[in-house]
Amino acid sequence: MIFFVVVPLIVLTGLTMSSTIDTPFPWLLTIFGGRQAARTIHCIACFTFVGFIVVHVVEVILTGFFNNIRSMVTGWFVIKHEGKKLPASFPRRSGPQRTPVSTPPGLHSLRPC
Repeated sequence: MIFFVVVPLIVLTGLTMSSTIDTPFPWLLTIFGGRQAARTIHCIACFTFVGFIVVHVVEVILTGFFNNIRSMVTGWFVIKHEGKKLPASFPRRSGPQRTPVSTPPGLHSLRPC
């Protein structure tokens, strides 16, 4: 929704606020109801876009910046095992079991995203 609604809205309202765009595209003023309405819509859309970016950057930082960047770049993330055992009633995976791969010292285990 952000890239298909908000970003085009920011561009179109930004063009509507420009007086040099009135001659080739007079219908923009009609669509947005004049320059002042375009300014208001542009401001709301820009704050929405900035808020979207801020929320997502904060989420990446709070959930582990380096692990998230690693998974974006390489496709692998680290899973830290706390040493907790699953209860006996926890459903186990059926079928053939894969043998665990040894992990390098310092890393717990790498899993594909």
